[in-house]
Amino acid sequence: MKASSLSFLRCPASRCGQSPLTADVWARTQLPTGEDDVLEGIVSCADCGVTLLDDPTDPTGFGAARFDAEGLATRRNLLVAAGRFVGRLHDAAGGHRAGAASNGAAVRAGYKSLPRAGARALALVPGDIDPAAVVAGLDHGFLVQGVGGLQAGAGPGGAFSAAVSGRVVRGGELAEYVPHTTLAATLSELLLGVRGVGTDSIPLPGNAKGTTLLVSELTVGGQ
Repeated sequence: MKASSLSFLRCPASRCGQSPLTADVWARTQLPTGEDDVLEGIVSCADCGVTLLDDPTDPTGFGAARFDAEGLATRRNLLVAAGRFVGRLHDAAGGHRAGAASNGAAVRAGYKSLPRAGARALALVPGDIDPAAVVAGLDHGFLVQGVGGLQAGAGPGGAFSAAVSGRVVRGGELAEYVPHTTLAATLSELLLGVRGVGTDSIPLPGNAKGTTLLVSELTVGGQ
């Protein structure tokens, strides 16, 4: 899942709390996609409007490629459609174990590594929210502008934490800058909390595009 815009926080950065979250397009959120059994067990939010795909055939993406790491033609793979899990990424071996064919999603960490299933060009299908209007519509929240040090687990719910930076939002206006705080949640909380998807879609270095998201409530805290 890559970049997203989140507005969230109803407490000072030195404490913990929950509130609406929004992230600007440059805040990159990486979601587990090679092991997308996590997504399969979580995603069922028909009203959240999230549609996630991996499309290496899109020439505007930094991960665009005509062939995958096993020499098969890449293709557009739909993973989540309108909040419901609809597909997964397969390399040849993984697809064989699952009783399916490869869908051109093999990647390698380096020329010495074996191929595995993985995303090359993740993107959220843009929604109908004007990114500039997200902050103005928030009474309180947190605008995530940077994400680093992501730690993700493979357990139930897809728990993750990350160091984030951004701006506190009060009364629809940007307030003080928070250089470092911690965002902790599960993938299910993130996806089920989506209340809007921005109209923006900006290619970023790596394997995803940046899109503004408005998330209803997540936990942010730390000194």
